[in-house]
Order: sequence, then structure tokens, then C-alpha cells
Amino acid sequence: KKDACFVAKMWAAAALQNLAAAYCDSGRCHWEWTKMNKNKRHEIAITNKKIDYNPESLRVSVIRNDKLIKALTRIICDNVKELDKAPSERTWPSRAKVTDAKLTPSVAAWGAIGAIRNLALSPELYDNMPNELQTCLCAHVVRSPDWLENSKAGDAIYRFGLDPRDECEPLYDHDKCLDYKDWKDDEGENCQKYERKRWCAEYRDYAPKNDKKYVTAGEACCACGGGKKQP
Repeated sequence: KKDACFVAKMWAAAALQNLAAAYCDSGRCHWEWTKMNKNKRHEIAITNKKIDYNPESLRVSVIRNDKLIKALTRIICDNVKELDKAPSERTWPSRAKVTDAKLTPSVAAWGAIGAIRNLALSPELYDNMPNELQTCLCAHVVRSPDWLENSKAGDAIYRFGLDPRDECEPLYDHDKCLDYKDWKDDEGENCQKYERKRWCAEYRDYAPKNDKKYVTAGEACCACGGGKKQP
């Protein structure tokens, strides 16, 4: 039997995501950085589009609800420990269906991340958010293999006026780990492809049947937890 609580949290967060969004003449608005503010963060603005709906007062009202922001943060941060699990062990939002009988609590995280993403359109969020929120968003940017989670988390940090590539720690120290030289899987894909496509969570332990000498991505690739550690 499904736990209705986390499903309800997912839909509630998704509804808040939509309420806090801005809408332009062609549907979605495209936000870009403008000038740098005094806190060395970029400000954002809509470019080349007419804005039809921009509920700043609603965003500010939600942001000033300390309990709600902490609840969204908790949902996001609780999901960090689930990020390295394969889709057989946790629900990936981009693959989830309402009819799935085995939805896991992690499905609520994408809704919470999306809500933060749109609340971040208000400059007030960055100055009033819990300290751990940006760290937990970064974990989703760097580690989540699910495009819904990592793209929304990256957008949120971008809307803080920060570059996720600069703010988020890399998955591993490239100077202290080397991939196995010339390693490729049985389809000819290398470690760089596994890292770029975020295949590790799903395929790091894959090996062809009856091939006991096969070296897995989990053994060969730094991004998948393997590779050769350097002093």
C-alpha cells in the first residue's frame, strides 16, 4: 500500500511550484542574468518577452513562512542520501507514473526543488533560506542521474544569481582519481560518457552474463566510485 503522505507532499509542492512561476506571452518566461549586485550575485530578468503573470507578493509571503521553507528544505535534503540508488530502489521523477505501485518518498523531492526554483525568482529567498538548502541543491546538481531533479536544482542556484559550476563541489577530485586507461563497456562507452550521461547509478554494476573477468564501471570509473586513487 502506498504511503499517501509523500504523494500528497509531491503534489502540494508541485502546485506551489506552479503558483510561484512567472508566465509570459509565449508561455514560459526565459530568465537571464543582468548586472552584478552589491553581494556579488547576479540579478535576473526576463528578456525579450512580455510578462503576463509575476506573483512576487505571493513568493514573498511564502518565503516569510519559515516553517514552509524549512519543510521544503527538509524534503530536498532528505533525498540526498537516495541519489546514488538505481531506479529499482527509488523512484526517479522523470520516470514516475501516478499508477506506479512502488513509488518511494524520494518522488516528493522534485516538487520541492521546483517550488524553490520558482520562489528563487524573488531576491528575498537567498537571504532568508536555511543554510543547508544550497548544499542540498548542489548535491542534486552534481549527483542526481534524473534530469528533472538536477536541472531544476541547477536552475534554482542560477536564479540565486550564482553559477552552479562554480558553487557546487565536483563529484570527485579529478587530480586524485584516474579512470582505468582505455576502459570501455561492452557497447564501447567509456568513463567520460558514463559521467556526462550520469549512467553510474543505473549501470555501474552491470556486467554481461557469464563474463567473470568483465570490469564494471563501478570498478573502472571515478565518477562511479571506482578508478585509481592518487596520493
